[in-house]
Amino acid sequence: MILPFAPLARLAAILFWLMPGLALAEQPDPGFLSPEDGARIIERLADTEKSLGDEAVLVGHFAGLVSPPEETASLHQLTGNVPGLAYVLPMIHGEVHGTLIELRLRDRAAGEALRQQLAQGFGPSDPACSDDNRANWALKGAEAAEAGRSLSWRLEEHEGEAIVQLTLLASSPPDANCSVSSASAAALVDKAALTVLLQRIKASPPPWTDAKAMEDWLAPYGEAENRRLDSCSAALDIAMPQGLNGIGMLSATLRLCGVPMFGKPSALFLTTGDNDMKGFDKTQGALEEVFGARNGACSSKDRAVWVVAPEVTAVLTPLYPSFGLMIVNAPVTALADCNH
Repeated sequence: MILPFAPLARLAAILFWLMPGLALAEQPDPGFLSPEDGARIIERLADTEKSLGDEAVLVGHFAGLVSPPEETASLHQLTGNVPGLAYVLPMIHGEVHGTLIELRLRDRAAGEALRQQLAQGFGPSDPACSDDNRANWALKGAEAAEAGRSLSWRLEEHEGEAIVQLTLLASSPPDANCSVSSASAAALVDKAALTVLLQRIKASPPPWTDAKAMEDWLAPYGEAENRRLDSCSAALDIAMPQGLNGIGMLSATLRLCGVPMFGKPSALFLTTGDNDMKGFDKTQGALEEVFGARNGACSSKDRAVWVVAPEVTAVLTPLYPSFGLMIVNAPVTALADCNH
């Protein structure tokens, strides 16, 4: 995965939707990226060796565009000092190092214009692993090709604005759909296997309040790491679950106490599609096959919702750049903005 989200952090991202009334603290307006500053960033990316350097190298290479960490108190993160540049961040994708740049643009049209600027600098993106919201380049040139270098553009819309992530990796493109790819075929989401899992959830619901029984329920997918968070909650994690290609993590968080005010409801959580740009569509198709049409009143562009049972709800949410599927032991009316 591009960003190192822990399973519980991913769960928290989706469970946010279960808590009506929560609001983020107001942040200062960082402005929008200009085409001129976009061109400056692309120019720096063309030097892949320096752009893949460590923190000290990046500070010099992106001078004039970022502030050093000691000036912002952001560990490792180089905060942008031009409008619309959120940060430049050295990161790890699996065992491959890379650089992540997050940008804020006025709207989708501006984000797509940046994509065109990238195409002018690096040539056409690989059509096998590009769509309206993402594009991947296997970088050409003797040096880049020999070492295996790739660049990705990802666009996400939020309240009319466009958030773009540019990721430079010291490998071929990680998406398994790409013509040249560093990921194996096992990275592709197996829709048939996922459908079988969902059918099992429907026919034999997970034991939501018993940690040992849940561990047994998860056993066909591998040995779970069982962590008791406190006397009333537990977490079980299986990395790369057996028989579920394309699923990076299968996790369960359990509320073992019956006190309604304690914590959030029990849930199963799968991260899907990290290296499969079609993973979201496959997962959605499996959900529709098993649970029928989504709940239109409770679904939005930010989430798709299915009623699994009167007291069980499925939520499919983009966790950029991958996807999260949560099966939560709560009725659909527990979701924020969905009380009918």
